[in-house]
Amino acid sequence: MMQNNISNRFNLKTDADDLETDNNLLNDNTASNDTENNAQDTNAHLFDLETEIKSKLKKKIANVPIWNEYSNEQQNKMISNFVDNQLSNTEISLSQEDKTIIQKDIINSKHEFGALNKLIENEKVESVYVNSSRSIYIEIDNKILNPEISLDKEELKFILNSIKEMAKLNDFNGIKKFKTDNFVITIIGNDICKSGTNIAICKD
Repeated sequence: MMQNNISNRFNLKTDADDLETDNNLLNDNTASNDTENNAQDTNAHLFDLETEIKSKLKKKIANVPIWNEYSNEQQNKMISNFVDNQLSNTEISLSQEDKTIIQKDIINSKHEFGALNKLIENEKVESVYVNSSRSIYIEIDNKILNPEISLDKEELKFILNSIKEMAKLNDFNGIKKFKTDNFVITIIGNDICKSGTNIAICKD
């Protein structure tokens, strides 16, 4: 009889311990999920903020008729000051690292391939394609994927102008193909593709 009582008390204690362990695991999982959700929310806010600043910067630059007369260093300094001013007025709490990343991304977005830079800088992405409707496709492991993003007219114009400068082209008529140090770029002009210009940027 005493053995049964001891056994029963032992079982009750074991059940209680198991319940406490389950509760601790539940609390740990909840805390982990909360941390993950907070991180996702922060990343979403940073992305939205960066997109908003880029949009404002684009309008600002469009209203500076002599923008292209400034040197690259001067442009970067003006962009840096503009971004600093925008970040100081935001209600989102940002670390210095976040500010630096946003500033660098925005400055880089005016160079080379503009809005395509982030895709091209991804090591997994082998090629980036822009079709005549300004939709973007990427190639990873020989598979064509749709990242479900597109360019607006200003972004496409910027990229085409950047490519024109890189290749020293006068126009985009016909099919243009050339190599840089890191890329093979093909342009199909709207005289061939009547619906609009097509771009293929392949890593060399």
